[in-house]
Order: sequence, then C-alpha cells, then structure tokens
Amino acid sequence: MSVTIVTCFYKFKSKHSYKSYLKWIENFLSNVSNNLIIFTDKNMKNIIEPLNKNNNIFFIIKEFKELEILKKY
Repeated sequence: MSVTIVTCFYKFKSKHSYKSYLKWIENFLSNVSNNLIIFTDKNMKNIIEPLNKNNNIFFIIKEFKELEILKKY
C-alpha cells in the first residue's frame, strides 16, 4: 500500500521560532520516505527543495492567504 502525506509549510508569527520550524522540517524530510505533497509559497519552496533527498516531494505553490480553508473562516 502506498501512503501520501499532505502538509503545509509557511512562515508566519508563531510561538516557536522560524529556526525551530526549519530544523523540524529538515528532520521530518530526512526521515520520511513516503510521497509528500507540501503546500507552500515560492520562498519556502526554495528553502525546502534542497532538502528533498528522496525525491519524493510534490509542491503546490499557494500563498497562505489563498488557501481554501482560510476563505471559509
């Protein structure tokens, strides 16, 4: 069975630092061999893409404010 993980990665104000999030996503990407779909913006794609050692990431480029879930609330 094949599993695809869908997530997002955006930079915005949070209780954790941006550096922490970068460290976490780097760790996540190095430990996941499943296919990944990541919603992100162009800037974050440029940061994440070099971490794609398993060549298993498909990017969907959308600005955070364009996400459908935000339009509902």
